[in-house]
Amino acid sequence: MTVKCGGVDTGDTITIKGCSVELECVGHTGGSLLDVEDVCVNSQSTYQKTKWKVNVEPSGTDATVTLTSGAMVNVTAISGSLSAMSDGDEFWVEANGYGGHGDYTLSVSHNEVSGCTDSGGGSVSPCYIKTYV
Repeated sequence: MTVKCGGVDTGDTITIKGCSVELECVGHTGGSLLDVEDVCVNSQSTYQKTKWKVNVEPSGTDATVTLTSGAMVNVTAISGSLSAMSDGDEFWVEANGYGGHGDYTLSVSHNEVSGCTDSGGGSVSPCYIKTYV
């Protein structure tokens, strides 16, 4: 955009950058026994973690993913770094083995545009098996 002052082109330009970031839970590797964002502490490894994906726009920019609450999980990038996640990059949220349970919250912030954020989360709990006789 060119800035005009009183109808006179000053030659100054302003760059306006828009952005979009989004967290999307992809789910467990073993199926749908749990809600996709939930993690089971005492189950087989398939349900002790769940996969999340980051959507970042515009193309070629990146964002930072942080765990804002929930000490009972670890967050690990599948490829790259949590501080430089590009559009489509994925990461794991995994029970950390300390046996804690409760809710966890994640946030994603665009690295070039302050205030461009999103959040998401789920719960971590022990799972109980119902048996029928």
